[in-house]
Amino acid sequence: MAASIWSFLGWKKERPASPPPVTITGVRIPADGAPAHLLSLSTISDSSGMDSFLFHVPDLRHYWNTERVWEYRDLQKFHLLQQHRSSCTGAYYVFFSFAVDDLPENLSVPAWIRGSSVNDIGIRDHFWGDVFLVKMAPHEYGEHGWAVYEDVVPEFLDLLAEGPVDG
Repeated sequence: MAASIWSFLGWKKERPASPPPVTITGVRIPADGAPAHLLSLSTISDSSGMDSFLFHVPDLRHYWNTERVWEYRDLQKFHLLQQHRSSCTGAYYVFFSFAVDDLPENLSVPAWIRGSSVNDIGIRDHFWGDVFLVKMAPHEYGEHGWAVYEDVVPEFLDLLAEGPVDG
């Protein structure tokens, strides 16, 4: 049925069932107080979470350790403008879990992300477990409507520590 619809619309190939995995550079903010750092993350297709509209998301199960923590994941989007740092400009997603009974509170998430300062992005007041940030490509969605990610640059770690500066 789907093939006949694709043919009728003039498309030669049927849409693949899921996007291929990609490896991106993201940021991990550990809950144990260790410094935030860049890391390689591979994406997986998962339609069960709040992030299913992206069609493929960073596979964070290794860091969260339990299926329940993975199932209780959520994300929030924020934008960094050109005035902050040109190499960091763009849209980002913060991935976190709200499995508060399974994870320690993460006190290392900067205030400007937590929502405790005047110039914040105001995502939420508290985070539990390791928190991850990934950057979207400028066009954000590519072929078939799947998310397109871009590597987070090392300069972002400085911005993470200092916070965005209006100016």
